[in-house]
Amino acid sequence: MTPDPRTDTTTFIETALAAVCFGDEASHPLEATIDRYFTPDYQQRTDGQLTGRDDFAQHIAALRALTAGGSITVREALCAGDRIADRHEVTVTKRDGGTSQIEVYLFGELADDGRLRRVHEITRVIDGAQDDATLARVR
Repeated sequence: MTPDPRTDTTTFIETALAAVCFGDEASHPLEATIDRYFTPDYQQRTDGQLTGRDDFAQHIAALRALTAGGSITVREALCAGDRIADRHEVTVTKRDGGTSQIEVYLFGELADDGRLRRVHEITRVIDGAQDDATLARVR
């Protein structure tokens, strides 16, 4: 069952982002998992770069190909009506064995059904190579 972002914001964010970003095709098929958490008209702006739903799916496919695993830890979160915001950390283990930790500030809008319709993110590398900043926008 999908956590309700309006009543359990932290669990929703951690669950949704971990499944989408680090799920495998067997347990979390890319398109079905994106459909579960994001609307068809989804738009995301990350570090100033705007992407639509198709570009977002390409980004996630590329991220999954580069990473061996990872986790999401929400540090702060809130939801008010259809607005959601959080500060979370993404810990990534890359297929080459390297690791990275990225801090993300997220502000978004929810659809009536609880899926994300729009997200604005600002990211910064906390630990890892500086070019790991591209993980937030890789395609």
